[in-house]
Amino acid sequence: MNPNSASSKPRYTFQRNSLYYFRYTLPPDISKVVGKRGLRYSLKTGYIKHAERKARRLAGTVEEFISEIRQEPPILMKLSEAQIQSLLDQYLRKTLNEDEERRLSASRIDPDDLDDELEVISFLQSDLREELALNDYQSIGLSVDDLLKKHKVKLDKKSKNYKILCRELLKVHIKILDAVEKRSVGDYSEELSSSADGKSSKTKQKDQPKISKVIPKFVSEFIKAGRWTEKTKSENEAVFELFMEISGDLPINQYDHQAIRQYKETLGRLPANRNKIKEYRDKTIDEILALPDVKSMAVNSVNKNIRRLGQLFKWAVQNGYLERNIVEGMSLPETKRQDQYREVFSKEDLNKLFSSPIYKKKDYLHSYYYWLPLLGLYPSPFFNFLDIFPFCLILSFHELKTRVHAAWGFGFRAIISGMGIIPTGNLSFHPV
Repeated sequence: MNPNSASSKPRYTFQRNSLYYFRYTLPPDISKVVGKRGLRYSLKTGYIKHAERKARRLAGTVEEFISEIRQEPPILMKLSEAQIQSLLDQYLRKTLNEDEERRLSASRIDPDDLDDELEVISFLQSDLREELALNDYQSIGLSVDDLLKKHKVKLDKKSKNYKILCRELLKVHIKILDAVEKRSVGDYSEELSSSADGKSSKTKQKDQPKISKVIPKFVSEFIKAGRWTEKTKSENEAVFELFMEISGDLPINQYDHQAIRQYKETLGRLPANRNKIKEYRDKTIDEILALPDVKSMAVNSVNKNIRRLGQLFKWAVQNGYLERNIVEGMSLPETKRQDQYREVFSKEDLNKLFSSPIYKKKDYLHSYYYWLPLLGLYPSPFFNFLDIFPFCLILSFHELKTRVHAAWGFGFRAIISGMGIIPTGNLSFHPV
């Protein structure tokens, strides 16, 4: 039988030289994001039924990708003073909170180590203040770039906006070091007084509009920007309706972490598509939760709801309704199939990596192209600090050649992280 005997081609396909190909024309708003007008891939089959199945699966994947892209907020090209301040406030709070969490998990500190820590803090304070005085933004620029990328903001590095952010983040880093120094000697007096002032001002703060009044403005902005289709709009509005049904229609600044936790717990006990299932359609949430054997929605469905709610709260922060996004980081951990985990590098993989021109000829664009794979190769307790959080500096990290080893290598004298300065004592040497 001729594999191409069918009279009509399946959707999203075309035929060339007896093989079928997948073709998908992207909507204009998505085309601008990915830089392509459409997608074309060989389906590697001449059989129409096989081609139809493969094309249908690919189209579903592309449509899911389009939906996810449209969930993202528009990329900002400029920040207002209020937006800059909001970014910095979030960064400061997050860093200090993580610092305190790490102190809680740390063991007893030796007095000699504490003296070393305070000495290095003093050194770093002087260094940062000198950078601020000299308008030297080279080092802080890396942290600024990470912060902007996280919040999907693109700024011209020569713009005044970017320089303001560099200066202000330098000030925040100095403030973090000042707080770390005081915490290291057990002084929390200023933090306690500012916390009390913050609670007092919060009680006096004028309420923002109810969330039901904010949602139409958020939705309207995304529709006007061409980021959403009617289907995406309906899906998001359903998420927001469910949130209000669970947590109530309050002024948007009156929700707290407890409300979001309760929303997440309730969401995890509800069935997916409850309005489409006859036995749940006309019941309240409390009535559904009281039923036996309710098949709750999957983790990825819960997280999809939380992500969409998070985009609303993130937009509310950017537009001055909130000081911070309390939904951020509230997603459930997602499980992976075994085949989705990355495999460990084999000896052959490592030989290829370290035989490349980067290591043979030291031919690289940035120095970290050379050093980061080496850091991952050598197990050491100090390397665990690399993934703490953005405010993490390694001091005295450099190439050296010793008489003892007669080889090039690298070492550490001290590491500063969110929990303060961790001196390493004598320089630990790792040959390359």
